[in-house]
Amino acid sequence: SELSRLIVLNLSETRVSDQGLSFLEGLKSLKQLRLDGTRVTSDGVAPLRLALPGCKIAIRRIR
Repeated sequence: SELSRLIVLNLSETRVSDQGLSFLEGLKSLKQLRLDGTRVTSDGVAPLRLALPGCKIAIRRIR
């Protein structure tokens, strides 16, 4: 699929939450993910960091 080649994704200021992050774990080409101002928590991001070790995940204003 086209999403499997996605390199950069900006979800800042969206309503994404910890539950939605699991859908991103299959995006193995992802190199940069922005989650500023979302409902994501530190605990929710931890599994995503393990699934996508080559992806820089930027989060400000985390809950």
